[in-house]
Amino acid sequence: MKPPCFPGRKRGLTQSVTLMILLVLSVVLASGTVGLYTLSTTTSAMKMEHLVIRSARIWADSSGSQVALHVENIGGRDALITSIEVGFVEEGWDSVFYTAGEGGIMEPAEGLNITGAFNHTVSGLEYSFEPATGSIMIPVSGSVLIYVDNPETVDIQDLGMVVEVIVYTSTLPYMTMDDVETP
Repeated sequence: MKPPCFPGRKRGLTQSVTLMILLVLSVVLASGTVGLYTLSTTTSAMKMEHLVIRSARIWADSSGSQVALHVENIGGRDALITSIEVGFVEEGWDSVFYTAGEGGIMEPAEGLNITGAFNHTVSGLEYSFEPATGSIMIPVSGSVLIYVDNPETVDIQDLGMVVEVIVYTSTLPYMTMDDVETP
């Protein structure tokens, strides 16, 4: 049995109402998709490591050479330094010494006589430098001060030259360039 039909009235929505519903529905769906994409992009970016080499110094004299780096993790994930290159040559962990800092300014000291683990005052605070035995972990908002003693590619003949230092993490390389100075 058919439902009753009133004379002069049509059943269903008019063409303009249907068009308006479809337009509103497409705008709502599109804005939701854009919102989810934006949320996904920003949250994944916040979970990435991002290292900043705050200061880099390279010294050389007749007794040897040293490289000092202050590296800070300003990203949203812990970073793991897997290797360090000086002048495009990877340095062995036996010549790398480091200490963890609390961020802020940690200015490297020049001309240290590094023969093993040592203590040194940096920016008014006493730090204990230990030899690296493998990867160096930098927590979120943390920093490290790294010394490379007698890198293979830097000697007294390189004074005034620009040397590249690359810090490799498990995901990205970070490069800085600095002039070789006398201590």
